[in-house]
Amino acid sequence: MIRSTQDLISLLYICLSQVGITISYQRLAGSINISADTVKEYIGYAEDEYLLNTIRSFDFSARKQQSHVKKIYCADTGLINSV
Repeated sequence: MIRSTQDLISLLYICLSQVGITISYQRLAGSINISADTVKEYIGYAEDEYLLNTIRSFDFSARKQQSHVKKIYCADTGLINSV
């Protein structure tokens, strides 16, 4: 459930302006003053709506892939250009 649309818009703006950079839910949460769980939830909503994709670094070991940090990519480059 989206608690604050302004927080969601701020998070999406930050994510779209930093496409391809490794993300930290804690760092994003600190910049918007919301909890890391809320950031994770909002990014999940954006993934469900095909706005963003989170991708882990490739490794042949599945266990190592799970421990790598994620990067955020936008599904539509037009959104990046508009930001």
